[in-house]
Amino acid sequence: MSKKNIIIGTIILVLLIVGLVVGMVLVKQQQDLRKNAAPATTLSILPPTKTANVGEEVSLTVQMNTGTNTATGAELHVTYDPQKLTLKDFTPLTEMLPVVFVSPQINNTTGTANITLSAQPANPPQGQGGLATLKFIAKAPGSATVSFTPQTLVTGIGEGTNVLASQNSASITVLAPAAAALPTGTTPTTPSVAVTPTSAAPTSNPIGGIATSPTPTSILSPTTKVASGSATPTVGVNTPILLSVLGGLALLLVGIALAL
Repeated sequence: MSKKNIIIGTIILVLLIVGLVVGMVLVKQQQDLRKNAAPATTLSILPPTKTANVGEEVSLTVQMNTGTNTATGAELHVTYDPQKLTLKDFTPLTEMLPVVFVSPQINNTTGTANITLSAQPANPPQGQGGLATLKFIAKAPGSATVSFTPQTLVTGIGEGTNVLASQNSASITVLAPAAAALPTGTTPTTPSVAVTPTSAAPTSNPIGGIATSPTPTSILSPTTKVASGSATPTVGVNTPILLSVLGGLALLLVGIALAL
């Protein structure tokens, strides 16, 4: 074998070894990329609970934690109870996905809203941060849940499908208006008792012809009690006294008659 052939064979062998090493490195990088692109992203609506009175404004934040993913975009679909809440504003944030791909769409009749956001091509985010804010007006008393619909998704580098692994919703409790209270020092009034005299014509006493006056009648409210055992006084002439007077008159008449 000539020296030239040995040199050529050595070069070919070195190239084969280098190509094998480079191929193994590229395969490993691809595997790592796919491993990092496995769904690991979480979307949350924060804070998880809020309390408000009717007519008050309630602000919530949509937050993303990419985990091991590198996010390139997000399509957010939010649902809520339109009987208890009115969505006033759906504002994107520039913290992680600053590019607004589809502007916010709000429907307070069906209780739904959506927005699509994208990352800067040269700076796809990884980590945790806000995506958008939701501003509601408390409409009616009760509990209302604000959550994501199944159409919500997050895209990531190295993965053509949704990398969204979990979603966390929020609950808003709307309090009923408080009942009006009486001013300090106010005392409830009690029913008054009205006394109405009853008019009647005087009646004559059959004995002695002495007239008697009618007895006033009291009209009492249902809350007034009349003491038991009380008697109504009567006006009249004592019978024994009347008989004595009549007897004296009779004797006087008899004496006059005898004198004559």
